[in-house]
Amino acid sequence: MCIEFPPVSTEEWEAAARLDLKGRDPGKILYRAEDLPSLEGEQPWPARAWQIWAEVSDIAGARRALARGAEGLVVASPTVDWLPVLDGVHLHTSAHEDALTPWAAGIVGTIEANSVSNALPQFRPSLMLRHDLTILQQLVEAGRASADLVVPVGPSYFEEIAKFRALRRLRPHARIIARTSRWHATAYDPHVNLLRGTTEAMSAIIGGCDALIVGPFTEARGIADELAERLALNTQLLLRDESYFGQVADPAAGSWYIESLTADLLRGALEVKPAAAFVGVNRYPNPQETPPGSVTAGRAMSALEACRLRSDRASKRPTVRFMLGSDEKMSRARAAFARDFLIAGGFAVVQAGEADLTVLCDADANYPAARQFPVLAAGLDFNRNSDHASLIAEWQNRLGI
Repeated sequence: MCIEFPPVSTEEWEAAARLDLKGRDPGKILYRAEDLPSLEGEQPWPARAWQIWAEVSDIAGARRALARGAEGLVVASPTVDWLPVLDGVHLHTSAHEDALTPWAAGIVGTIEANSVSNALPQFRPSLMLRHDLTILQQLVEAGRASADLVVPVGPSYFEEIAKFRALRRLRPHARIIARTSRWHATAYDPHVNLLRGTTEAMSAIIGGCDALIVGPFTEARGIADELAERLALNTQLLLRDESYFGQVADPAAGSWYIESLTADLLRGALEVKPAAAFVGVNRYPNPQETPPGSVTAGRAMSALEACRLRSDRASKRPTVRFMLGSDEKMSRARAAFARDFLIAGGFAVVQAGEADLTVLCDADANYPAARQFPVLAAGLDFNRNSDHASLIAEWQNRLGI
């Protein structure tokens, strides 16, 4: 009998991994069934499509959403008479609005629209988890609740999949309604939000959400036009109808990496760091981008985008030039970092001549001991751990922007 693939011991796998990793510990990337005894015997969740929900603010928007595939609505104006356009869909609304009865005050919930009456007999209270909480904080809040859950989806792809799987185990009988993250949406380079929304939607679906809302890509600008609404719906329709996401039973089951992340989250042993890089804002900003009319507050990048908008609207845009030092490798690395840092605040780069701000880019040891604003040293006066928006605002104030 010929054995084409002879058994390989764990020690042999680890030795091969150490060789590929040049001596580093392979423990973080090798996952084995015996590592996860607490998850043995669990059955995969059945294949079923999630419900496609949409956010609307008026009856015209509701009709558009329903005609384009929405199965549920989240309404911003529940005082409107929605019943003529609601035929068996789910209505999700805020109970502090006048439309709901006093006994439901202060609650957010889901109403089965085909049973709606003045008494709201089918009202299902929901807990809305905050967008700015860490994954572990969200799980703690969810574990304390007895209501259904409205859960924001962040950009940490695998960790978010594990989060929804953990929520299913923590709250097996709750309805889990996912919503792409407002917190991580950006007003500058807004089309990147289409990609963020797609990957966030995939995380929620693979993790097992019961319903999903994809926000319009322009929401950080305070805009939700028909195109943005349609693309938000089409994101889900493509995932369901062309990518067959609703036809696979628990697609993450058996992935030791995802199962390990899930187990770590349930034990409280994994803290996911908040996203620090936002493409189009503090990484790879486009200096030629037309500024938005406004930026909404309450997001991770709100303060920094407000600084950039301040520079964009100034009578004279602030300028910066970079001076490279003798350490070529360090100089170029710090100049690239500083360029993104300043462009993110609306500064324009000049190659020669006078500039409002001068940034020295070199190794620490080569910087002059005495420096005075507007001369700054990249890596010393500001770095990746700096409060980006606060520093930009401070420099704008000093320059009279």
